[in-house]
Parts: sequence; structure tokens; C-alpha cells
Amino acid sequence: MGVAVQRFYGRTERRYTMAKRKLTLSDLRMSGRHIFAAPYWAFEPNTYRDGYQRIEELWEPIYAELERGREEEEAQRQARVRAREEKTGTTCDSRLAELERTIGAFSWPGRHRATLYCPTPRALKRCVVCAQRFFGLSKTAACTDECAREQRKATWVRSLVPRNVVHESRLCPECSRPFTPRRKDAVYCSDNCRVAHHRFQAKLLSEDERG
Repeated sequence: MGVAVQRFYGRTERRYTMAKRKLTLSDLRMSGRHIFAAPYWAFEPNTYRDGYQRIEELWEPIYAELERGREEEEAQRQARVRAREEKTGTTCDSRLAELERTIGAFSWPGRHRATLYCPTPRALKRCVVCAQRFFGLSKTAACTDECAREQRKATWVRSLVPRNVVHESRLCPECSRPFTPRRKDAVYCSDNCRVAHHRFQAKLLSEDERG
């Protein structure tokens, strides 16, 4: 009872302190309409089980905006279908029936995508860019799309930094000339020497097999 009361008061305190903040789509990371990263302050501890739940006052505008986007996508899809039907002179139902007669009725299994509804403490992470706490699914390391762009940019810049490593010069086993390798495991000075050496070794092996 004490733990429940303590968590209950913690939840009410977070509601009071976080009610001034407004949750927007820029605070979330989404794939289509599926949310896979959301800020920590948009959730509250769940009093019935070990985990967190959404603060409905913050998420209601998000629900309305997502619903408007879904309705707009559906209206655009219906408009495309009507335009295609007027152009071809056939209805969508007739084309589906013809397709089923051709390949047989077959239902493709849909892929279920996880979403952040009641995250567990294991989903609590810290952003690698801004160090803010957030809930993320799988291997999500950035809290928002902006932080994800910064992370990719930093990784891309690091890959372009030249590695000024100078290796010791060595002798090529084929032409016996000294060269400075670009890699630490380089053996031959050029591709021509490498190919010539391998061909020579293959020739010796074939002669040994004959003899």
C-alpha cells in the first residue's frame, strides 16, 4: 500500500510539473503512424504494474493530428482510385475479383509493428546527442529526428577523416623492390606483382602434381 501511495503521489506531482509542456510531433520519432521513440516527460508511472503509461492530457492533440493525417491519406487514396477507375473504365472490385481468379485467394500476413503505449523500464534510454531521457524501442539511440540527423552527420564526418598512418617500408617478394604500404597487411607493391606471384605458385603446384 505504501509503494502504491508513493507512486501515486509521484504521478500526481509529475502531472503538475509537466502539464505546462506541450507534446508535438517533432518530439516523437515515427515510422508511418507507428511511434518508436517518445520523450520521458510524456509518460507517468503505472500504478497497476511495473512500467509507465501515457499522460493522456499531453497525447490527446497528437491523437487528433494523427487521425486528421489518416483521414487525409484515405481521402487521397480514394481520389486516386476514382481517377484510375474513370481512366480504365473498370472498378476496383472487378480488378480484385479478376486477380483472385488468376492467382487464387491468398492473404498476405501483415507485419505487426511495436509502438510505445505502456513502455517498461527497459525501454528507458538516454539520447547519445542531447543526453535527454526518452523511451525507445529496439536499438533506438536518438530521441528525435533532429538528434538522429546529428548522429548520422557525426558518423559521416568521422568516416571522411583521413587516417594519416605511415607504415614501415618493406620489400616486395615478387620484384624485390622496397615500397611503403598503405595498409599494414599489404605484402606486394602492386596488383601486378600479387597476380604474378600467385600464378607462379600455382604453376609450381601443378608441376609437383604431375611429377
